Amino acid sequence: MKHLCLACLALTCAVAMNGCLINSNRTRTVGAGEERVAVAFENDDAMRLFTQTLKGRYRQGKQLGTSHFAIPFIINSNVRRVMSEAAFFNAQVAQADLDGDDAISEAEARAYANEWEN
Repeated sequence: MKHLCLACLALTCAVAMNGCLINSNRTRTVGAGEERVAVAFENDDAMRLFTQTLKGRYRQGKQLGTSHFAIPFIINSNVRRVMSEAAFFNAQVAQADLDGDDAISEAEARAYANEWEN
């Protein structure tokens, strides 16, 4: 009887403190091993404009989504998927380099920045 009371007390504390017996919150990074692509810039203004816009976009756009699984009082699992900085950089270079010449001109950087503002 004593063991049953202790088990009930432990179960009650676990549920009251966390809501579930098993809680799992994980973050998975997509493209973790990816290397940044080499890119050239027409001038310093193009590089500055692209990198400033890129930083703002990464803060807001790195999250790819979340998945959630729960059984009340038993398990609560959350998995958040985020893009690595290198993978995000590569995707944004591909988006900004409109003519595909592996170089970002000032006009391309300006178009990239304006697209984000609108």
